[in-house]
Amino acid sequence: EYDEQKMLKYKEIGKDADFELLQSTIVTRDADAATAGEMDGALAWVPAGNAKDAANGNITQDLFNECSRSIVEAAGESADHIFCAGKARSEISKWTLNFKEHQTKDTTLTDTVEKYKGDWGTFTVVWDLQMPAAQVLVARIEHLKKAFLRPPQHKEQAEATIDGRRGYVLMEL
Repeated sequence: EYDEQKMLKYKEIGKDADFELLQSTIVTRDADAATAGEMDGALAWVPAGNAKDAANGNITQDLFNECSRSIVEAAGESADHIFCAGKARSEISKWTLNFKEHQTKDTTLTDTVEKYKGDWGTFTVVWDLQMPAAQVLVARIEHLKKAFLRPPQHKEQAEATIDGRRGYVLMEL
């Protein structure tokens, strides 16, 4: 029971960290404040002129190619990863429909698209639970890094109580 609860806590903290790394909004505090400030998430790093608007959250192949071209022109290199929610992943899969459906005598088999080869490079498509449905993050994976003040760690409390083992999981980004 204790090990299962520990595993669930690691998952919960992992999801919280994923959300903070993607969507967090910067919070500044005075130097003498009791709590630390917060950083912006990756979605807030995009300069305003580089964001492309997908009306109603529908990403199109033309819009994606325009975004990819803008990245190549600005950075001199192509992005290699697309982080997206489920709806956007389904839209991206539609762009490669003729390559992923296989007809047999009785059924149609459909492959999952994990790589999209576009006009401006090959992209690994990564579904992320925390991504907003109306946004995708397109980036080179080597430019995305996370820094831990304290990596995820489990500390079991020294004294067991009558209820059994106790401990906590802690992490700071």
